[in-house]
Amino acid sequence: MHTSVQVTLEMLPEDMRAALKSDEAAREKFTRFAPAHQRDYLNWISEASKPDTRRRRIERMLDMILANP
Repeated sequence: MHTSVQVTLEMLPEDMRAALKSDEAAREKFTRFAPAHQRDYLNWISEASKPDTRRRRIERMLDMILANP
């Protein structure tokens, strides 16, 4: 993916998309992040090899997004 291409919710894996859709504040912040920052989250979630790790990372992602001013 090119570095300047904005990541849309439709481009995200279903579980990550569902988490962002369920939290309006996190979704709005995520969509305002720079494309590289969005891809960092996407890559971090995608690299999880176990479903439980992936679930925890998605929960952590929401917390981290909301903590970002």
